[in-house]
Amino acid sequence: MYNIIILYSVFRVENCKSAMLLAKEHLNIPRVISPEDFASEALDELSAMTYLSYFVRSESPGYYDTLNWVCKQLRTTQITNLTVNVALSFLPLIKYRNFILSKQKQRKS
Repeated sequence: MYNIIILYSVFRVENCKSAMLLAKEHLNIPRVISPEDFASEALDELSAMTYLSYFVRSESPGYYDTLNWVCKQLRTTQITNLTVNVALSFLPLIKYRNFILSKQKQRKS
């Protein structure tokens, strides 16, 4: 298994590079966006959603891992498939991330 590594926000690009490498190696998730763009404060929602959608694409390893995780979190086995609705559930997280980044940027100014 992998060692647990503490992720620091100052190493955003390096964190994204590592995560994308693992996603490619273990889940065959293509790198459709660069780590630099994904870590950018200017990341647009469509680009983020495009990359994240590969984790829930039907019949991919990421799909089954995500399905198992959702079932475990909800303590059910009744969920047997995922739809784009799950991918869209990432949207509030992306908006929150952008909000936090904008507040951090304001503090630096």
